[in-house]
Amino acid sequence: MRSLWSREDSGNAIPATAHYTRIYPLLLLGIALSLTKLYLLEIRSREFLDCQWCVSAPATANELQFVVLIGLLVTAAGLPRQRPLRVGLRVVVVAIVVIMILDLGVFYQFLQRFTLHRLLKFGSEVTAIDDFLKIALSETQTALMALGALIVTLTIFGRFLTYDYLFGPRKMLPAVFSVCLVGTQFLESDEFHTPYLLNSVEAFFAPYTRFQPYSEDFKEAIRAMPSEPQYCVAGQGERPNLILLVVESLSMYQSSLYSGIKDWVPQFDNTSRAGRRYSAFYANGVTTEQGLISLLTGEPAVEKGVEGNTEFDEFRSTPQTIPRMLGGLGYRTEFLTTGNLGFLKKGDWLKNIGFEYVEGHDAHYYDGMKRYHFDAAPDDALYGRALQELQSKSGSPIFMMLETVTTHHPYVEPATGKHSQEAAFRYADQQLGKFVDALKQRKFFSNGYLMIVGDHRAMVPMIPEEKRLFGDRGFARIPFTIVGHAMQGQNEPKMFSQTDLLPSLRHWIGTGQQCFNPNQGIFLPNPIHPPACIFTHRSYNFDNVFVHCGNEDHVIKLDGDRTRFATSNGGSPELIEEVHRLRAGLTW
Repeated sequence: MRSLWSREDSGNAIPATAHYTRIYPLLLLGIALSLTKLYLLEIRSREFLDCQWCVSAPATANELQFVVLIGLLVTAAGLPRQRPLRVGLRVVVVAIVVIMILDLGVFYQFLQRFTLHRLLKFGSEVTAIDDFLKIALSETQTALMALGALIVTLTIFGRFLTYDYLFGPRKMLPAVFSVCLVGTQFLESDEFHTPYLLNSVEAFFAPYTRFQPYSEDFKEAIRAMPSEPQYCVAGQGERPNLILLVVESLSMYQSSLYSGIKDWVPQFDNTSRAGRRYSAFYANGVTTEQGLISLLTGEPAVEKGVEGNTEFDEFRSTPQTIPRMLGGLGYRTEFLTTGNLGFLKKGDWLKNIGFEYVEGHDAHYYDGMKRYHFDAAPDDALYGRALQELQSKSGSPIFMMLETVTTHHPYVEPATGKHSQEAAFRYADQQLGKFVDALKQRKFFSNGYLMIVGDHRAMVPMIPEEKRLFGDRGFARIPFTIVGHAMQGQNEPKMFSQTDLLPSLRHWIGTGQQCFNPNQGIFLPNPIHPPACIFTHRSYNFDNVFVHCGNEDHVIKLDGDRTRFATSNGGSPELIEEVHRLRAGLTW
């Protein structure tokens, strides 16, 4: 009977195979998750790097080491005879698998890793997460698959957490996995695209050097740095009405006019042809908050090195912002969106930087309308509300900023409920065309200008055509157009970015002598000074700042006092000094 039964426990015989049926399913689940990650890496890398096996192959070594480590932990969790220790070890293993599952979900949706920093940043945004999950699971097939996977996973977890300890020959299993783990350390692993190669636990707990604070002595040295010589131009003193329309994830590849790749936004293209388009325009960030910060403060959203604060918090005390500047020149300043302004406390930040009126999803105009992610009604509702607001106001010139939501992940076309990036952008584009037509009918353009720009490039892989056209800079390229008097059918090929909007408006609307940093460009009402350098980000490495000076590209690694060029072909030391000044709150 010893060959059939492992031992007597409280008078009950336990089959030897019972322990295996409780151990192996969890180990197999870990293997399945690792294989799924490798599959996603391969599919995504073929899309945005135009190569085969260049990311998944080097990642295989890391994943194999990780699977062996999971095997070691799974079996080691069966050794202690003390129940609390045994259960504690198994809870750790379950936590690792949960991190793997969440990491896969985040990577699949956003091409980013699930990290402790993101968990702390977005974990409290319960409403936004709930909305996202409802939309992602709104398809019956997807919901059933997710439910089935959840049941299987919870069953595996339950059996793993409750089985008894290992004994007899099975005690050798941890030693076997330990030997395998040592052996896998000799496997070579390329460091290409390191953030994607890390296993889920490494990625989750990875330290971010951009949060490394400056020492007090270094801060004093930064404050003593001389600022760069400025250039000065005369303000134009004009008073046009202005609408700044920020279209969620509007990107070059979606436009036939701007890239020739896709033809998803024909109305936007027609509007651009009728106005002045900027075909070498850059987003300074890779998220909505970074885009809004860059547009409204005139500073690239380079983190100040204070861990725990949201990016909005870090830019609350910026001395000059567009709404504050225009408000001081007699403008009514308004911000309208259909999204929930409670997300990351965006509404508080907008009021803090000077907007006279801020409105979000809870406006009565949207009562009874169907809502999508971030509690948002569709884009056509935003345009209807904007037209209503324009009609009700007269007298002082107005600066109205509109932020759309429909084209945010997960892409849902409101008219049909179809989950499709193309369908969502085509729908949004149709509503944009109707809005432009309505502005024409209301004679808005007799003394008004509409500026249309993306907040950041879409959070999807770069396709081969896009990479061939723009190279790595394609991660930061977005369209910009302005429609109004004397801006018909023009293309501006010089490089500008979101941070140049503030100095451009200051020149256009301000009076007297206006002086600027060389890295601040002026492109309104006419392009007269491109910035010397443009500071951007990449979604694949948040610790680095990517600087484009003409045809030269430089990468600066944020690391407190040790901030430095990340590549051997570093640029002028003044570039790093400029980053130090921005992070220390000295602005341009």
